[in-house]
Amino acid sequence: MNLTSSTAALTRASPPLLLAVGLEGPVSHALAGLSATYGAPLLALSLLFAEQLAELAPHDRPRRAPRLFQDLLRPARGALTILDRTAMLFLAELQLNPLPLLAETSRTHGPIVAAWCGTWDGAVLTYARPGHPEYRRYDHPVATVVAVP
Repeated sequence: MNLTSSTAALTRASPPLLLAVGLEGPVSHALAGLSATYGAPLLALSLLFAEQLAELAPHDRPRRAPRLFQDLLRPARGALTILDRTAMLFLAELQLNPLPLLAETSRTHGPIVAAWCGTWDGAVLTYARPGHPEYRRYDHPVATVVAVP
């Protein structure tokens, strides 16, 4: 499946979450095209999230980060939302578990397409390399996953 057809099928998915997996440049380019095709908002998540987190004391950030993330998406609730530049979700200091956070948010917010700068082999989704503080590995993730070449 490609990104456009997978996005069209999102409303029937549970959760309505699509991960566009690959290198940052090609993924960003693909998401910009998807945003134009669907007229959906394209959010540079890391920039917006960093602005919100900067207002908090470092010790408050892990506790408040999940709610801040969901608040950023609230203006587009119910509509397809495209998230690019998602690296902030993986910062070890925030203590987030990005895939469940995205999946849970898509259930309450509505369809989400999110950049995932990592790898997908058809069964295993990864972010970063083993040993890296931001490393994540998910076997058989609960999301629609499309590799972006």
